[in-house]
Amino acid sequence: MAMVNLSIFKAMEVQKAVEEKFGVHMHISDNCSGLYFKFDESPSQEILDFLKDYFANYETGSLYMVLGPNNKNFSLVDTPVNK
Repeated sequence: MAMVNLSIFKAMEVQKAVEEKFGVHMHISDNCSGLYFKFDESPSQEILDFLKDYFANYETGSLYMVLGPNNKNFSLVDTPVNK
C-alpha cells in the first residue's frame, strides 16, 4: 500500500466539488508523504460516499481513502485497506 500524492490542482478540484455540492469546506494539508484532507466536523455519510465514488473513478485508476478518527481526516492510497 502506497500513499498517493495528487497534485494540488487535482486536490483543489475535489475540494471545490465538495464545497459546491454540500456547502462544506474541506481543508487540504501537504507534507512530505503526500496530501491529507480534513473537515472541521465529522462529514455526513453522504459526503463520504461522494468522495469514495469520486476516487473510485479517478482518472488514473481507483484510489482508496484511509479515514482518521471520527472520519474528520483522510489520506489516499493505491490499495484497498481492510479495517
